[in-house]
Amino acid sequence: MNVLLENLIEVAPLFAEVLQQDVAIAISDMEQYLAFYETDTLKYPFPVGTKIKEAGFDYIIDEIYRTGEPVVDIVSREVTGSVDIKTIIAPVMDQGEMVGCISLSINIEKEAEFDNYASMLRMSVNAANKSIHNAGRKDLHTKQFEKMKGQLHDTL
Repeated sequence: MNVLLENLIEVAPLFAEVLQQDVAIAISDMEQYLAFYETDTLKYPFPVGTKIKEAGFDYIIDEIYRTGEPVVDIVSREVTGSVDIKTIIAPVMDQGEMVGCISLSINIEKEAEFDNYASMLRMSVNAANKSIHNAGRKDLHTKQFEKMKGQLHDTL
């Protein structure tokens, strides 16, 4: 096994501590998964040693290999079966050669919950503004009606 990958496997548990978030970590070489660090809410659906191709993620590794850039994706709870996650998969380079990948899967459930509350608040404010606007228009129409009614009464 590549020495850099061995070192990553050794220090990976510290990432979760440093990030202070609900984060799972996967480390792979170019063929298979070498290590997983999971949490209570974030679990990988296959064991260490699973071939990347068997897991169905070879297309991502191919893209990272081709571009040399990390891949970032949001995966919904419908897909994960538990929580919404943001996944960042980055190449592990050793002397200019890609030797594997490290993947961080971050639980963004609280962030999604916050976004939902913000959206509901925005909708409530918009509804209140519309209601206030319509109430103002209603008052204007009522005044115009009363004025026209008075003019009609005066003419009769």
